[in-house]
Amino acid sequence: SCELIIVDNGSDRAPEPPRALENGIEVRVILLGENISAAARNIGGREARAEWVVMLDDDSSLEKCSAIETLRALPEDVHAVGGEIFLPDGGHEAGGLPEVVIGCGCAYRTGVFSGLGGYDRSFDFYAEEYDLCARILLGGGRVVHSSGLRFEHRKSAENRSFGRIIHRLVRNNGWVIKRY
Repeated sequence: SCELIIVDNGSDRAPEPPRALENGIEVRVILLGENISAAARNIGGREARAEWVVMLDDDSSLEKCSAIETLRALPEDVHAVGGEIFLPDGGHEAGGLPEVVIGCGCAYRTGVFSGLGGYDRSFDFYAEEYDLCARILLGGGRVVHSSGLRFEHRKSAENRSFGRIIHRLVRNNGWVIKRY
């Protein structure tokens, strides 16, 4: 079964989506009173009822693709899948390491994601998916990439502080290096 879970991360205006998409997929909204950054995904992951949880950012979307068929066809030892991420200019976005996913366009087995505690809240944002992928790999799971999952990442600059982004990138990548 499929569902859409929107975790509103303390925005000024709550989203008002339809109760279901045109294709009948149920839409649920979880409202948070404050922005807890990437840890908000943990709440959505805990609430998910499907076998896979697909992660999106507020500026990314799943494109028309064979997502359901792709995920169903994966062997049991695949615990995370990075999708092909397109930028509006036609370019591609890629992570820094081959066995990690980018959080704006990926999927995790729901049980694995929740079982590992999801993203480490201390990261706030940036490199939290590197940390989770390292825990998946150390636990014997695999992380793969598939063009069967396709995303667009519009890279919005709204409500983003470049100084804070650089600080998190440096600090969090340092944490990942130190931990693993």
